[in-house]
Amino acid sequence: MITRFKDVEPEKAFIVIGLIFGIVFLIVTPPFQVSDESTHFYKALTLADGHILSEKQGDETGFYIPESVIGMVGAFQNLPFSNKDKITVGYTSSLTDSPISSNDYKMFVDDSWVAIVYYPPFPYLASAFTISLGKFFNFPILMLLYLGRFVNLLLYLILVCMAIKIIPVHKWVLLLLALMPMTLFQGASISADSFTIPISFLVTAYIFKITFDDTKREFNLRDSCILLVLFMVLALSKQFYCLLIFLFFMVPASKFGGWKKKLLKFVYICSPAIIIIIFWNFLAAGLYNPIGVKCQLLSVLSNPMIFFNSLIITVTSKFYYGLLMFVGDLGWLDTPLPQWLVYSYSIILILTALLDKNDIKINLKQKTIPLIMFALIFVSIFFLEYITWSVTNNIITGVQGRYFIPFAPLLLLLFYNNRIKINGNERSILNWIIILTLFVTLLITTFIIIKRYYII
Repeated sequence: MITRFKDVEPEKAFIVIGLIFGIVFLIVTPPFQVSDESTHFYKALTLADGHILSEKQGDETGFYIPESVIGMVGAFQNLPFSNKDKITVGYTSSLTDSPISSNDYKMFVDDSWVAIVYYPPFPYLASAFTISLGKFFNFPILMLLYLGRFVNLLLYLILVCMAIKIIPVHKWVLLLLALMPMTLFQGASISADSFTIPISFLVTAYIFKITFDDTKREFNLRDSCILLVLFMVLALSKQFYCLLIFLFFMVPASKFGGWKKKLLKFVYICSPAIIIIIFWNFLAAGLYNPIGVKCQLLSVLSNPMIFFNSLIITVTSKFYYGLLMFVGDLGWLDTPLPQWLVYSYSIILILTALLDKNDIKINLKQKTIPLIMFALIFVSIFFLEYITWSVTNNIITGVQGRYFIPFAPLLLLLFYNNRIKINGNERSILNWIIILTLFVTLLITTFIIIKRYYII
């Protein structure tokens, strides 16, 4: 029986497990109980009304939202950060008869403190389109939220399935990352991460494919068009993940006919994405201006070691907390998984990275660019939080572990090796362990969510 797991296709396993537990997470997580989900919902709702940019009111940035929607968000505002406040199973269903009327008075909601007001619209297109259809049929507010979650989950599953299918190495590693409690929790929500994470995986997977596939002798027009589109979409999502574009330099120059042609192709493919980033930043200038940015930036420029000192202190002192937020600190970062589960999942992930391999050989030189890009994006995230958020006792606050999920495959590629040999039976056992780990982890996560939010 165990030998049957040897030929299990990871993309099919992903779809089955992801669909089951994605729908479970979608249902059991009360409305607006994903971090900043109310603001993400406002963003999708205003986009459904045709407003691409957040709106300004004096020095504040936010959204004009129907009063009934604000009231609905308020009905669940006591749940975050309070383990004592819970709801009954029927509480949510009792509020599902409240639609948005055409004469609903709109109130201005100031969310200028959160970067979501600045985000480009692309991660919200699917949920906004669904919300627009729901409003046309006068669906209740909470149904609009759940429909938005559902379509985001479907898009998440499709994009990740494509990434797992085309990536030539670490298919099971990508599956473990994509079905990690924190990742799937975001995938089944209105959050922009439900799109940003899979599109980042897809960019990485395609570049890995054209890099490591020895049967592919040249970089052709189809590859150019696909990467052109992927880079443009990435530029219209969370923009600092656009550094993944530089993974392009992993592709051997021989597949372009030399370095000169490779550089020209890079300029051609990346130019539209760069133009989009410049244009969006020009268009959205002033929407998100955290206090003290210029002061912090000048401080770093005058003495860069101040920042790097804070970076080192933050990473070393907050390592477990960062790992927890990476694997699973759900809700508004107030529903942590048990420590033993966090460490267990992390160990399985690393062991899979060591053992999940095929006949493709990857040398240390080929791992250098992914490792450099991981380090660059990693430091950039801390740098952005350093200049836009706050620093307390040399600790950079505001950095969340889930920010590292979209580019985690770059670090895990470092563990890929061909020295450890495994046979067919051992491959079957590994696949069986991975699938069992996922089911156990996601079942425990489900019970933790239920216990956290509901009166049992």
